Amino acid sequence: MRTILRALTVVSAAASVLLLGSISTAAGNSTSGSVEITTTIDFSSFPFKGTFAVVTGEALLGCSGGSFMDTPMSGLTVLSHSAKERDLLCTSGQNSGSSFSIAFQPTPPIVGGTSSSGHWQVLPGASGPYANMTGGGDFSVTVPAPNSFIGHEDLTGTVQFTP
Repeated sequence: MRTILRALTVVSAAASVLLLGSISTAAGNSTSGSVEITTTIDFSSFPFKGTFAVVTGEALLGCSGGSFMDTPMSGLTVLSHSAKERDLLCTSGQNSGSSFSIAFQPTPPIVGGTSSSGHWQVLPGASGPYANMTGGGDFSVTVPAPNSFIGHEDLTGTVQFTP
């Protein structure tokens, strides 16, 4: 009888450990973190194109850099005509070949100014590793010289992946 009770105790303890482990694993499937992405953007012709580097959040995104293209957003009455969709294609890192899109709306630069800022957010509809990604943040863009077509952006924020 003692042998059976000991065996049941061992089985019960093992089941408890496995159950607790699976609960913490399920809770751990939702990940989030900070991201910072810097871009070099060519403003010489539309659609604007460029490259990006992931400065913070490379492990979270599974991407260290890539290329992008901006297009005007259509069908959004809330955003003005300056709202853009940016399609980012990861070309280096674990998720190389995968892409996701963000929406952003720059504020108009101060007259004579060479910088702008605004808010960005992840758009739904990505597939693969970015299918369940949400998030957003702020950005700033600077054109270094009045006659230059090459600008630089800094996008900072938080993204989440939910199961």
